[in-house]
Amino acid sequence: MLEYVITPVLPPTQSGYSKYLSAIRFRSDHYWVSEYLDKQLTKLVRRNPVGVTASFDRQINHTIDLCKQLNPENAELQVGYYWRMDIPNRLSERGDSDALDILIDGFRDSLAEVCKQNIEEGKTLIAAYLNSEHIIFKRIALYTLRAFGQNFPELLTQALLHQNYFEDYKYYHEYQGLLRDQFNNASQEVRLQVISWILSGPTDIDARAIRHAQLQDRNVTEDDYREVQDKWQLFHLEIIRDFLTGEALARLNELAAKYGKPDVSEKPRIVITTSWGGAPSPVSAEELSQKSFEEIKQYFLTYVPEDLFLNPRESLALTFQKLVSEDPGKFNVFASFLADPAIRFVYVYHYLSGIREGIKNKGGKLTHEILSLCEYIMGQKDDPFVGSSGDYEAGLVAAQKEVAHLLEEALHSDDPYLSREQLDRIRGLLIKLAHHPDPEADADSKTSFDPFTHSLNCVRGEAMHGIFHYSLYLVRQREKQSGQKLKEGYLEPEIQQILDEKLDLTVDSSLAVHSVYGAFVPQLHFLSPDWLENNLLKIFPEDKDKDAFWKAAWDAYIFASNVYRDVFRLLTPQYQRGLRLLNQPQDEQKHIGGSPNERLAQHIMFAYLAGLTDFDHENKLLDLFFENAPDTIRAQGVFWLSQVVGNDKPAADDILWQKCWKLWQKRLEYAETQEMILNSQEISEYLRWLVNSPVGLDILFPTLQKSVKYLHDGFDVRQLIEYASKQCDHYPHYAITLLQMAILTAKEVWWTPKDEDEEHILKAAMNSENEAARKIAVSIINYCGEMGDFRWKYLLERN
Repeated sequence: MLEYVITPVLPPTQSGYSKYLSAIRFRSDHYWVSEYLDKQLTKLVRRNPVGVTASFDRQINHTIDLCKQLNPENAELQVGYYWRMDIPNRLSERGDSDALDILIDGFRDSLAEVCKQNIEEGKTLIAAYLNSEHIIFKRIALYTLRAFGQNFPELLTQALLHQNYFEDYKYYHEYQGLLRDQFNNASQEVRLQVISWILSGPTDIDARAIRHAQLQDRNVTEDDYREVQDKWQLFHLEIIRDFLTGEALARLNELAAKYGKPDVSEKPRIVITTSWGGAPSPVSAEELSQKSFEEIKQYFLTYVPEDLFLNPRESLALTFQKLVSEDPGKFNVFASFLADPAIRFVYVYHYLSGIREGIKNKGGKLTHEILSLCEYIMGQKDDPFVGSSGDYEAGLVAAQKEVAHLLEEALHSDDPYLSREQLDRIRGLLIKLAHHPDPEADADSKTSFDPFTHSLNCVRGEAMHGIFHYSLYLVRQREKQSGQKLKEGYLEPEIQQILDEKLDLTVDSSLAVHSVYGAFVPQLHFLSPDWLENNLLKIFPEDKDKDAFWKAAWDAYIFASNVYRDVFRLLTPQYQRGLRLLNQPQDEQKHIGGSPNERLAQHIMFAYLAGLTDFDHENKLLDLFFENAPDTIRAQGVFWLSQVVGNDKPAADDILWQKCWKLWQKRLEYAETQEMILNSQEISEYLRWLVNSPVGLDILFPTLQKSVKYLHDGFDVRQLIEYASKQCDHYPHYAITLLQMAILTAKEVWWTPKDEDEEHILKAAMNSENEAARKIAVSIINYCGEMGDFRWKYLLERN
């Protein structure tokens, strides 16, 4: 009875208003469905939760299929995410609730009851739904795991270590729920991994930073990257504050001092908030804007908050920062009011932040007063306000770090307005910042950052970034003044001196500082190729006891740089060393951009396409990559090539396709000589090229036939069969053969092609004059029937 009642249908086309907003309806009148469920569902769930769960499972699957008839492109997202952003909202408790909400709530509640009554059955179902191809089932499984994770430690570990759940907007809310309610039940190893992910920042930082800038109708800048990462880290670290120690806790406190304590209270998804928590400012921005500079200074001097924990002083400084950032020119001279030993550094820090934002967004400029304030801050040795500061109040070190940040931002400008006198002062400040005690001598062993990320979060590291940008600014300024592009830059003697000094590991042994040299290798090659060549082995030392410094510089280069021909050739020995290390046990720290080895794979694939390396090339780089890289890294390189092929969409005679086709064939030939498991991810990844293949199945079939057994995930299966479906009218035997192989070699039950592609191939084979194709189609239909799948039985009846 239940199955009949909850079976969805598509209603006849109607005009006018309907309060039932989803695409589906129930067979029966909505009133009687609600009446039946109100009286019977609770009893049924308690009596047979597994059966009820299966019923709702089938009808949600049916709903998705119905929605695909109306909107094939967005049906999965519509049912799985957009319709129900908040799984716990019990919308079906309303008498007029939508049919789709009733199905979702029924499935959710019956699955929870299974977990209550039988741990083993609950474990089986949760495991299956976590691996479902449908978004809605994965989300409900994660939501259920939030309540019962302590009973399923293996599944809890699996879910928490699934980084895609952490960052994919479709699953993020449910994953966040696991952090809130089940992090205490996670193992120490799992906790450390999650904390490491948070400290590394979001892997889609590019997209996030671009969106952040677009919301303000401007181009993205490095500060957008930094701000987005900071706030993302702050929010997630605050959720798990009770489990943080050491570097992670220090990072949280640092970010909270910078941005204020975030509001991490859980809210329904429909509620939107932009509040970062904390107490409001004691005066509004409007009130502050009406005060004279002297009145603002006096307010800063005399204001004493009643509650340091709520940190209203930080809120006051943030309010002031907003005013400064909106009109930096107006507040330039206010810098002289802040050069006062009685002024707390929190106000200086936020003032400098506001000036930096104004330079970035409002065309602000460095002035004599601002540089004087920077020099004043750099002349301070001690912070006299530590004892009376709130938990998250920015102090002297934060203000000095902001000096470095501000100078770096100003030096990004293409406007050559800075005078020689100002540039001399900036250079002096940067050199002084490069001698700052932050980071401390033991910081490398304490931080969970990789060295390059750490360089963006410490004073000396920021200073080194600024020093390189200073030299590049000088070149741009000279080009603007002369009206000619310079073929080669230059390094001032003072800059060469500080570069030589900081490159001496006996003078500065910070991995963070050293990593900056690697990040700017291409720029150094432009500024002074002679200096770079003379110091290359200091940047990338060969001595075994300096391996950590080599890796710090190498990883930074790999992440921060693209491939440039001259630099690539100069770094050939370093590429060779990096490639040979790929066969060593991997203990990679997470970086802002992801895995350094994955990025190295992209470099080598680019070099291959650009003709800088090849199989049997004298530099051996392509051979070294495939000899040493593990399957996962090789697969990443092939995946990157799929993006290139997708962007360029080459013709069959294009050199790009010729190189890719050669690579696929050569690697497949090699894989055939080894155990299949050693190359499954790589070979499977080549199938992602099919969607943009410029050649037909008649050419690709022999290669595809050999590649099918390496299929590694369901997406690649669908890519293969989608391509075969497009070709099946011309090559029915080839297409049906690939379909049969994909079905029989699938390692998981959910590795299934799209129904429409499978049906198209079967129909083409059954309707063809190729007897072999027809036989294979019949065997597939019979095989499906033996598995309880009778979707294609009608094709036999027609014939």
